[in-house]
Amino acid sequence: MEELTPRQTLAYARIKEALRSARHIGALDEDLLKMAACLSVEVRDLQEIIDAKGYTYETINRAGDTMTKHRPEHQMLVESRSKYLVVLKELGMTPAARKCIEVDVEMDDELEQLLTFKNA
Repeated sequence: MEELTPRQTLAYARIKEALRSARHIGALDEDLLKMAACLSVEVRDLQEIIDAKGYTYETINRAGDTMTKHRPEHQMLVESRSKYLVVLKELGMTPAARKCIEVDVEMDDELEQLLTFKNA
């Protein structure tokens, strides 16, 4: 994957830190992390355009009538959000995805002994 822009680098660091604090990140997640960072920035950029210009615009058709159309950025935003959600699910960053992830928990000796005793 290509180099990240400064905004993508900030998003990458934010996502990586969130995964680290949740204790489920691996070396193989690097490309997916970069993809998440790129999509995060893309979604924000498109949302800024929509916020500033609105979801629709007016144009004149061949008959001279005014038509209202959806901005192309709106469809791009919908698609980018969907892709971003898929990547977040893959990284275990949605509530439903977290239920499916097994996280290694460090146990102290006392807890391990209690669990061993309970299971015996």
